[in-house]
Amino acid sequence: MKLQTLIAFAAAVAITATITGHATALVSSSSPHHSSGQTAGGANSNIIPLTSWNLYSSADPTQVYSVTAPNTVLGALVSNTNRYPFDPFFGKNLDLINESDFLVPWVWSTTFVLPPSLANNNGSAILLQLEGLNYKSELTINGVLVANDSVLIGAFRRYELDITTFVATTTPGVVNTIIISVASETHTPGEWRSFNADLSINFQDWNPHPKDLSMGIYREARIVIVNPVVQPQQQSSASTSATSSSSVPNLLATVDGVVVKTTLPPTLPGQELIALLNASFVVRSWSTESITTYFFMDFGFNVTTATGSSQRLIVKSAVVQLPARQQASLNPSETRVYLSWQTESLLVVENPTLWWPWQMGAQNLFDGSILAADGVTNLKTFTYGLRAVRTELNQGGALQFFINNLPLQFRGGGWNSDLFLRESSSDRLYKEFTMLREIGLNGIRLEGMLESDLFYTLADQFGLVLLPGMPCCDGWQNWSSWPQENYDIARRSVVDQARRLAIHPSVIGYFEASDSLAPQDVEQMYLNAFVEESWPNAIISSASQQVSNISGNPGVKMVGPYSWEPPTYWLVDGNGLENGNYGGAWGFLTEGGPGESPMTFSSWNRTVPQEHLWSADTQSYDSWWSYHMGEPFGHFRNLTFYTPPLEARYGASTSAQEFLFRAQAANYEGIRAYIESYSRNKHLNATGFVQWMINNAWPSHLWHLYDYYLIAGGGYYGAKKACEDLHAIVSYTDGSVWIINSRFFEFGEVSVTAEVLNLSGTILWTQTQTLPTVPSDASFPLNAMPLVPINGQGLGFTVNDTFFVRLIWAYQDPTTSELRTRENWYWFNQQPDVMDFPASNGFRTPCTSYTNYAQLTTGLSSQSATVQVSLATASPQQLVVTVTANANNTAVAFFLHLRVVNTTSGFDVAPQYWEDNFISLLPGASRTLTVTTVLDVTFPVDEVRVEAESWNSVVSAQR
Repeated sequence: MKLQTLIAFAAAVAITATITGHATALVSSSSPHHSSGQTAGGANSNIIPLTSWNLYSSADPTQVYSVTAPNTVLGALVSNTNRYPFDPFFGKNLDLINESDFLVPWVWSTTFVLPPSLANNNGSAILLQLEGLNYKSELTINGVLVANDSVLIGAFRRYELDITTFVATTTPGVVNTIIISVASETHTPGEWRSFNADLSINFQDWNPHPKDLSMGIYREARIVIVNPVVQPQQQSSASTSATSSSSVPNLLATVDGVVVKTTLPPTLPGQELIALLNASFVVRSWSTESITTYFFMDFGFNVTTATGSSQRLIVKSAVVQLPARQQASLNPSETRVYLSWQTESLLVVENPTLWWPWQMGAQNLFDGSILAADGVTNLKTFTYGLRAVRTELNQGGALQFFINNLPLQFRGGGWNSDLFLRESSSDRLYKEFTMLREIGLNGIRLEGMLESDLFYTLADQFGLVLLPGMPCCDGWQNWSSWPQENYDIARRSVVDQARRLAIHPSVIGYFEASDSLAPQDVEQMYLNAFVEESWPNAIISSASQQVSNISGNPGVKMVGPYSWEPPTYWLVDGNGLENGNYGGAWGFLTEGGPGESPMTFSSWNRTVPQEHLWSADTQSYDSWWSYHMGEPFGHFRNLTFYTPPLEARYGASTSAQEFLFRAQAANYEGIRAYIESYSRNKHLNATGFVQWMINNAWPSHLWHLYDYYLIAGGGYYGAKKACEDLHAIVSYTDGSVWIINSRFFEFGEVSVTAEVLNLSGTILWTQTQTLPTVPSDASFPLNAMPLVPINGQGLGFTVNDTFFVRLIWAYQDPTTSELRTRENWYWFNQQPDVMDFPASNGFRTPCTSYTNYAQLTTGLSSQSATVQVSLATASPQQLVVTVTANANNTAVAFFLHLRVVNTTSGFDVAPQYWEDNFISLLPGASRTLTVTTVLDVTFPVDEVRVEAESWNSVVSAQR
């Protein structure tokens, strides 16, 4: 469209529009789209990133370090300097960093030079944008104090400050100096938390706290030069007559907080889908004059007009009045501009191209922009998706999310940032998000770790859904100690984060609090802020089950567990049952899971000195093991809750390698049962779960599906097995077999076979059922199949015998038409795990007795089940691995862990995406698996080997 016809077109509000599926406006779900959610400025802005800084302690200004930002103080010192000439994550090196060094402010200093065009003072505004400071700061420019720590305070605040009068603008090439002094939250060294009222960043009990308490410039900082926009001499709208003026003030403004809300009215089969769009954005006027103007919103896709022509969807706002800002203020005046389908027929869109979570559809994204009244100047560019989010409480009172009117079971985990909040590179985040999709999870909860813009942009592209929210267990939840200033800090924090996050289709809700319900005045303050910011997603009062007098029942629960539970727990503990109302597979669990996750031996081997891998006396209770756990003052500071059940069920270990391999088996069966149970019950009363957690802030044995090195252990592959597109399970409580479809298309002609085998691999019982179809997103029992004898009775087993149940299902993959066969192995014993529900507390339900898997050690020796491994190259990034069990084996080759290992370092190549892992083979059986990894100049294919580590032996193959 020609620019001179833009205004006339946008004003034609009577045109009826339909989406044409404009190909260039969409993003392929197979390729990354690198636009940020909202850019820092538009075409009327020049941006100077502030990334290079000098850093020094206020206690020693003579020792200056050259660092980069965004960073915390400690992150910058560790990453950019030689102050700590050691790896702080190795062994106990973290203790070599003196916490008292960070009780004083640290000073960040940088310089910038303005472009020569500003030397004549052309009316531009020079702004300083600070996306994240922690915790309180003072800003000085060219030796003049600009803002003190009563202005710059709060970890989740975002700042845009007018610094024009503090900057040298009359002479080209003058160097301007910015100094930001940053102080941490109030804290006493040697304590876990002071429970003060500072609204800072806290890792809770996930790991030891960083010694600097995350102080620093931990988000982007930049100079933005905003140039004036000449206003049209004539302004018109459908509701006002034309006026003209010879002196229309120039527009001096930035735009923030863009929101596009999509509503999809319910449709009947055969009806055309219609999207109702509401949009808004905040105009921040930096002028000291009041301005009357209007704006255009370019939605980034084409529509078909009533005449049949294809036109860009661009909508003109009503005429708005931008108040004058205060003359001496650092801040602008703010006005939210609204566009609605109720007044703009263009915003009633037929057959919209929607954004979906990755298992439900494509991640279609559009690049939109906000234009000034001249129809040319771009004030803001943003990327968004058309998708509708709504929630309701189901019949059991559980929170149910609907995406584009389809129910979604939230299958996610809690996110843990790097211990020093070092800005994650796109490469690492890309790998981690790929790992989540490889598992089959669809969501992430962010408890106070609100992450960078890059995080949300990649989540949009990957089709992951996000639930950010407030942290627990610190000043954010210590409402009774809040000074009056905290109310304003907290409100502004919600406003700033709502403006940053609302445009992202991946963000589907926000928790106003975590472990406790906020007082009514605080909750109402948050609700008002979200409403004022046109928040388009769910607002959840807290992540706990406390009922609000304002917003009612949140429909969620936070009742644990956080420590190990047997696989039967998830189905025995049921909502309303005698033993229930804990963390079993019902409701919406905002955090929980089977607890501790000891890392693999390969990872432990690179985390501590060799002499501390294992102590014959203290074993897994050794201080070196406990050091790499949770917060030293918390419940999860060691493996006290985890080791006794592991040894009772699998036997006592005599080495770190033995202990950690058995731990992978316990993690596998625990995580698999947890997710299988929620998946089984997803259309009863199980609407979502948040596995606690996904990842680690540093090398740790606590709460992860993959560890800090991106190494996937038993928990990861147990989760991946449970989340297969089409999956069969046997229920631990009654032996019923269920089929679960985790995709939103149907599978046809599915054959399911269940077998009971002894340790030698002899089949003692079998049954098969064929299904003509498995509907989309289905979960149901195979009623024609008799219950699997998981208690072993009638099959000749004694009370101490361990045996296997194997499920095999065959189907045609509807996406590729390939015939596929899948397996799912379980191990059982006649002695059940018996839980002691009366002794349950907020983090665990103990057991009074345990099942006995001792025969897995005594009956599966390295001589009884040997395997061979062969390795071929399918592509530079993909290997094909064939594992074969010898035909003369006398036992099942149990729990084979396959690893791609660098032959030089001995470390696992990371990440490595196996289609299946921790597999078992009958004598003479073979499995061919593919693994995708990064085989580049660091790990060329001829410098790797594949190891198959079984229950009692290790074999390898090398190119």
